[in-house]
Amino acid sequence: MAAALTLVFLVLVVWSLYRRSGEGLRESLLRAAVVWGVLALLCVEILGVLRLLSPGWIALLWSLACAAAGVWAGRQGADVRALRSGLFEIGRVFSVQGPLGALLPGVSLLVLAVGIAAVLSPPGPADAHLYHMPRVLFWLQHRSLAHYPTTYHQQLFQPPWAEFAALHLYALSGGDRLINLIHFAFYLGGALAVYSLAGLLGCQRLGQLTAAVFALTLPQGVLAASGSKNDHAMVFWLLAAAYFAVRCASRFAFRDAVYLGLATGLSLLTKATAYIWAPVAVPAMCLAKGRAGWPALLRAAPIVVIASLAINGPHYARNLALFGSPLGCPAAYCGELYKFTNADFSPSSLVSNLVRNVVL
Repeated sequence: MAAALTLVFLVLVVWSLYRRSGEGLRESLLRAAVVWGVLALLCVEILGVLRLLSPGWIALLWSLACAAAGVWAGRQGADVRALRSGLFEIGRVFSVQGPLGALLPGVSLLVLAVGIAAVLSPPGPADAHLYHMPRVLFWLQHRSLAHYPTTYHQQLFQPPWAEFAALHLYALSGGDRLINLIHFAFYLGGALAVYSLAGLLGCQRLGQLTAAVFALTLPQGVLAASGSKNDHAMVFWLLAAAYFAVRCASRFAFRDAVYLGLATGLSLLTKATAYIWAPVAVPAMCLAKGRAGWPALLRAAPIVVIASLAINGPHYARNLALFGSPLGCPAAYCGELYKFTNADFSPSSLVSNLVRNVVL
């Protein structure tokens, strides 16, 4: 099945990073996910410019990517002991005693049920039928990412990365049966990122596992995990950015700053909510290590800005050409109603919104 090429590439990159860097399997998974996300973006952007955006060309590019990743993985060599060590690292996650250990079987059943629902359910909810999936079909039909005539303008200007991922799976599998699995995978990936981030912030294994269980059992998260909206993808990229921000604050490395910038850019290209959260979450994580975080934040900032602009640049250009703004329209249907921002920016509105959110 051609859709398996995307998973094969991810596995090969995880193995290569794990063997090459000597880092934990969890960190290798986070880094590989960022590489996968950037490659998925590059594939559709390049093919779109050439007007070759079709299942055959997408399959060819993934085949070439898998071949390159396979050569890289082969050079790292096969080490059964390293593989056992990585699997043991995963197994230790579930070997916890006490009340939390008693919860794990129930959490596992919940995750299994969500996964089954993701496989058996068609793409949904309503937003998936209004703009998430239609834009995928139009892109494939036009063999390009260029904006097209439509009465529902959100199909054009809304951040498109989650739909790029759906486009790959739709083109390679020949339908939308597996689309929900993308967001289920990001649901699981978010728990992994939370687990890893808690460890960087000083939590012991029990604290890390508690954080992951909390992430897996959030009611809104459970509801979204079996559908095809872009929330879990955006959250995963933000969590990955937070993880690499903490690493930069602990001991600055250019490689971590690049991963931080790429993950931040992917979050912005996935859902506009990231424009609110990223400027808060990334600096907060850099400063989580105290005063040492300030130099890291200043050194990483230019890299984050450049990487984010590189990731979002093509989409900004398409929006700017048609709507006169890199972000597109300020309201649904490009009208005066249903604006995406508040109409009133006053202290009373701020207090009112704070009270409402606290109640929630």
